[in-house]
Parts: sequence; structure tokens; C-alpha cells
Amino acid sequence: MKWKPVVILAAGLLLGGCSYDKQFVYKPNAAIAVRPEIPLSVAVFPFEDGTPEWKQKNFMIPIGITVFHMRQNYAKMPYMYTDKEPFISPERWARDFARDLAASGAFGSVQYAEGGKDPGGELIIKGKVLEALMGTRWVGVEIIPFYLSAYYRYSATFQMIRRSDGKVLWERTIRRTHKNLSSTPTDVTPMLWRSMFGEAVADLVKMLQERRSDWSDLKVSAPPSSAPANESVEDILKKLGSQ
Repeated sequence: MKWKPVVILAAGLLLGGCSYDKQFVYKPNAAIAVRPEIPLSVAVFPFEDGTPEWKQKNFMIPIGITVFHMRQNYAKMPYMYTDKEPFISPERWARDFARDLAASGAFGSVQYAEGGKDPGGELIIKGKVLEALMGTRWVGVEIIPFYLSAYYRYSATFQMIRRSDGKVLWERTIRRTHKNLSSTPTDVTPMLWRSMFGEAVADLVKMLQERRSDWSDLKVSAPPSSAPANESVEDILKKLGSQ
């Protein structure tokens, strides 16, 4: 018996029956209650892809009954097989992290480097996606596979760099896991991102407040023409959302 086609067919039927929006809109965390004074411009560049080279792996473990373990790398593969683009590419991670930085209200301006085009700014954010994993477990009895569980593992490294000399001012690796039988990636991803991005922004702002000497002497440049000095947080978020 060749189980793999049966399992893939069953997975397709299961996922095909789920309602989802592959273009889910990420809603960033709320602004920091007591906004610090960090009047600097931040440029967020597309993150690197540090996930494994494989897109999907399937395992079969015969132990009387057969256990199947499917792992999907959503940084490299789509949510549904009919889609063409990765579900959460490293570029998408960076763009939505930029929205969280802007929503914090802590910085003079936040610009996403669309297509890697440098928007300027005294501080640079870079990152690397390490895991964007969804795993599912099935058990095969006779010729019928039964869906057992699903789990998610997301992790990424975030860096802030001082443009003037390339010094790394801050770096954090943040990980999150989630286990739920009925959750879909479009439900889990925004939840895990809000937790990860919220922690990253809070830790970054805390560092900048405690180590003002690392940036207080920087010459604050005029915001790019696309980001006027009086641009509100709401305007910045709308612009980031449209990119």
C-alpha cells in the first residue's frame, strides 16, 4: 500500500474545506503607552531567509499502525497548493514588523525598503527568518488516514544597526510555538507575530532608552520626501499597508 498519495489527498481535502484568506491583514500592536523620545528615522529592510532548504517533508513511521508526519515551510511554500507565492515570505515578515515599529509611536519615522531600495534613516533594521513551520500528524488505519494534531514553530532574529558606522546596537532571536488541532495558519500567524513583534519592539525601545549615548549624538536627518515630518502614525501604517 502506498500511503503517501492517500495522505496528501486527505490533507488537500481537509485544507480545501477550511475557509481562509491568503492575503490576511496583519493588525499591529497598540502604541506604547508612554512614548519615548527617539526622534530618529528607521529603515526596515527585507529579511533574509534562514529556513531549511526543503519546502515540505513527509515521514512514515510503521509501528503496527502507520504514523505520518508532514512538515511545511511557509517561508518557501504557499498555504494552499493552488497558490503561487510563499504564504509568509521573509519580505512579508519585515513589512509587517515595520508596521509594528510604526504603530509603537516611538520613532520619528519608519520606512520599509520596498524591493531593497534604501529609504534612508539613521537606524537600520535587518532580520533573518529561522523557522516558519507548520507540522501535522496523521495515523493510518487500514487505508484511512486520521488527522491527529497540528503545531507551529516560528522564529526570527532581529537586528538594529547604526547607519553611521555599521555598529549593531541590538540583536534578539525570538521564538514562538503553538499547538492546536483546529487552528489554520491565517489564524495562528497574526497571533504569533503580534507576540513576537511586540516583544521585539518593547526590548528594542528599552535598549534605546537605556543606552541613549549610542544614538543621541546622531544627526537627525530630514524624513524622506515620502514621509513628511508631520506624518501621523496612522498615515505611516496606511502607507506600509499599501506596499
